[in-house]
Parts: sequence; C-alpha cells; structure tokens
Amino acid sequence: MLKELAYRAACTAPGVAAARRLGRFIDVPELPPPAQGPRHPLHLVLTIDTEGGYVEPDERRVWQGRAPLSFQGYVDGVKNLLDVLEQHRAKATFLVSPHGLSATGPTRLAVERVLARIVTDGHEVGLHLHPTSDRAISAELGRRFDVPTARELAEPDRLALLTTGKRLLEQNTGVEITSFRWGNWALDPASARTVAEAGFRIDSSAVPRLRDRASRFDWSGSGERTPWTIAPGLLEVPIATYRLGPTWLRADPLYGPLLHRALELYRARAPRDAAPFPFVVMTHSTEATYRDGSPTRALADLERFLEHALAFDDVRAIRLGDVTWPG
Repeated sequence: MLKELAYRAACTAPGVAAARRLGRFIDVPELPPPAQGPRHPLHLVLTIDTEGGYVEPDERRVWQGRAPLSFQGYVDGVKNLLDVLEQHRAKATFLVSPHGLSATGPTRLAVERVLARIVTDGHEVGLHLHPTSDRAISAELGRRFDVPTARELAEPDRLALLTTGKRLLEQNTGVEITSFRWGNWALDPASARTVAEAGFRIDSSAVPRLRDRASRFDWSGSGERTPWTIAPGLLEVPIATYRLGPTWLRADPLYGPLLHRALELYRARAPRDAAPFPFVVMTHSTEATYRDGSPTRALADLERFLEHALAFDDVRAIRLGDVTWPG
C-alpha cells in the first residue's frame, strides 16, 4: 500500500518536479568515471514479468497470488504493452508465468493468442517462476508448493518446477525457452546451478545492493554491474539498480524521471569499450492494465521512458536472450 500511495503522489505535477530535482543525487558507485573515446551501444533490455492481476483505479496492485482467477495481466496487459512496443519499434522479453495456461474457455484462448502475438511480433518469451501461485505448474506436477524462494526448495523440487514451466511454455509457443527470472528475484547463487541444469542460458534475477525485508532475496552483497557467469553455462544479466541517498532502487518505469536519470548515468559511465552494455529494466504486465483492460498510468510512464531512452543514437532496444558478454 505504501508503494501505491507514493506512486500516486509521484504522478502529480509537484511529484514529477520533485523527482526531476532528486535525479541530481542519483549515483552508482561501482561504475567507473565517465569513459572517453569510441564505445559500443548501450543495450536497453526491457523485461516484462508476465502474470495475472490488474491495477485498481487508486493505483493499488492486485497481484496473481491474491487473485489467481484474474487473468487481465496476461490478456489486456500484454496487449497494451505490445501496442506500445510496436509504436516505438522496440523489442522486449516477456518473462511469462505459466499460470495463465490454467485459464479455461475463452480466457484460455485469449492467453494463447497474446502468447502467439509476442512471438510473431519478434519479442522473446522466457520463464518467470512463482512456485506458490502457479496453478498450471501445480496441475502438471499434481501438487502445490508452499515456499516462494529457491533456497527453501529441495533441489529436485526446484528442477521439477523449472523443467515443467519451461516445457509448458515451449508447448504453447513453439519456441525454445532459454531466459529466466525467479519471481520476486528470489533466486540465490547456489540454486542457479539448477537453472542451468534445466536448460536455461540467461538469468536476470539479481538486483545488486537490494535486499527484501521479508528475506525472499538478498543481493545486498553484490555490486556487480556487468553480466557474469553465475553457474556453468548460465549468464547472469542483473537488473540495473541505482542509489538515491541511502536508498537503492531498481530500474522500473514507475520511478519516472529517476529512471531517466539512471539511464543517462549508465550511458555515461557503464563500460562499453569491449562490448555493448546491457541496461536491464523491468516492469509487470499486471501494471499495464486496469481491471477493465484500459491502459494505466504505469504504461504511460513506460512509454515516456522509451521515448527518452531511444532518442539517444547509441541506445538500442534488444531482447534478454540476445545479450552477450566477453568471457
């Protein structure tokens, strides 16, 4: 609720003006001083956690775990996002929770149609795993899971969840699934070996310097900004984070002008001498639709960010699966 209240305040004209002023205080201490000379492009990697749910008129989020029969995030949220991406000729990665495949009747057909459009529009489909709320995976495995984090699950359970989710998406999209994000960023480095064993090539669960108060994840000890091999055969491409005073924030369009400034900072200082640097931004399909399917303020925030980012001639929008890194 506090997040929604803060967001409503930030959407006002005084709130936007305040965010622009605060942007001057954004920093990423781990990035080197501004580089000189020719450099590779900055790759904008927009990742969309695709789940059930919707946004209430007061900006309160209704998430998949709370409303498992609300599939607006799949049907209307994805459609709204695809329309914006098409307008800006930008590619993205939809990290999909297979839960949408638990829908029935016309809703199930609608979910299948938007998954097909993601593929035909040239975007990527990856797996997004929420063990406790994914009814499609639970139905396939014949059991429910009570813990959301990777480290709390036995290795056979982790592998079963990953391989089943991957198979469901591949069967329903006709494409190979190689990119992954654990729900709520709740992957720990020790469990990444299971992700690699399940056949994934890229993970984007890390949020450097951030830690969840509920202990779902703890990346506070990681300051790595460039991709790294988190397990044999698995490249970790972290979500971009930045510091505002004592507070660390992830790269999310909800932060409006703060995200604009963070992109500018990464563009000036991220190492791009050997290869393009991936600036990973995340949003949710749930946040792109109100209950009636209409576009949200958060979607407008994303559109403004795309306009800002893609106006730079050295910024390119690519899919997560297309990220490469030397070594």
